[in-house]
Amino acid sequence: MKLFRQGRFRYEEAEVHPKAEVNEGWGSLREPLLHYSYRDLEDFFATVNRQTTLEAAKWFRQGRRMSLGHALWRTADRKIRALLLKGGFRDGMLGAAVASFASFYQLASYAKYWERRRGEAAR
Repeated sequence: MKLFRQGRFRYEEAEVHPKAEVNEGWGSLREPLLHYSYRDLEDFFATVNRQTTLEAAKWFRQGRRMSLGHALWRTADRKIRALLLKGGFRDGMLGAAVASFASFYQLASYAKYWERRRGEAAR
């Protein structure tokens, strides 16, 4: 299934979260698109483990500075956005799980980043 017309978008490569950039206006689908990104929870957690490692490495290369307060805020913000602003509460237990996993992704990224910084400081 194609969602973009050839020549009308540019695909931006990235280690984590690649993006498609649309050159002109876009339309809407008539029906919801169910996008299953993972085979099962085991596949999901393997992907999260890999992506959070890449995210932390990217932040480390960029020399980002982060505080505990920032990490806690971003982690809570992720969950609130998924539950309330994106309507996850309407999906019941599945919505709560997705919101919690989004929050966990953020927290795991920060934890891996701090682990890496601490390891470098010990050298």
